[in-house]
Amino acid sequence: MTTSGALLLAALLAAAPDAGASPDAGSAEAAPEKQAAPEKTETKSDEPAKEEPPKAPSRGLLNSLFPALKAAGAKPKDGSLVTDYMGPGDAQLKISQDYLRQRDAILVEMETPLAALVEAARGLDSAGTAEERASIRQKLGELSGAPLDQANKRLAEALKLEDRRIYMVRKALELAGERKRTIPDVDPELVQQLYLGITSSVAGKAADRRIQAYRNLVAGIVAFLDNDVLTALSHIKSVTDDAPDLAIAHVYLGSISFLVQQPEQAIASWKRALELDPSNEAVRKALRDHAASARGAR
Repeated sequence: MTTSGALLLAALLAAAPDAGASPDAGSAEAAPEKQAAPEKTETKSDEPAKEEPPKAPSRGLLNSLFPALKAAGAKPKDGSLVTDYMGPGDAQLKISQDYLRQRDAILVEMETPLAALVEAARGLDSAGTAEERASIRQKLGELSGAPLDQANKRLAEALKLEDRRIYMVRKALELAGERKRTIPDVDPELVQQLYLGITSSVAGKAADRRIQAYRNLVAGIVAFLDNDVLTALSHIKSVTDDAPDLAIAHVYLGSISFLVQQPEQAIASWKRALELDPSNEAVRKALRDHAASARGAR
């Protein structure tokens, strides 16, 4: 495998570390054994255990589906923030929060297809035989089929829930307005923009592009496995257009661009990947090595 190809795989691995990975006992990097801490006597408390807050979908996913949120910051005033508001429309706000929780549960689920694709691609590093590479290619093909079809249906359900949520927030604003009241942390203009995005099918088209981005990511990896670099480049470029928040796509775009003698595109893509995923040390090293090579060539 070429140095650039090895970098591509190493960068891919670095982009998706095992959540439960630990150093091998025989490794030089293994942590030294620690003495067992004395057991602590548990004391019972009458206080109920605190429930962990539900996971929230990534900001990149939300921004891709609802473009109006891009300029709204980390805490958009779209009715999604829980407040202690009591007054006209508070019942509608509470109902909107129920729809929000259901919507977010589905959107968090939508993060799974990408994780599955990355996990399958991680096997490339140890795929030393044609049979192993063929097995990974088949698995990637399977992941781009029924799982993404199901994801597409679930995204449609999430958009319906968002439609209902926005309806309730707008109704709350209407009731509050009739009493000359304002609802804190709710921006009527932003809510209206989200409403227009849902009713004009902007969000629906964005959801379709998101799913297609996953398909193109698989197609790009498969093309790379087949040594069809130009086709891989075309597919990966499409991913960065339709889902610009996917760091792994920028990793691939940078590495493949390097292979086809497009160093400027490669550097720009690697930098963007690092912005999205600062933990990717392989990309960071690639940028350092390129800079050192450029200085040496002067």
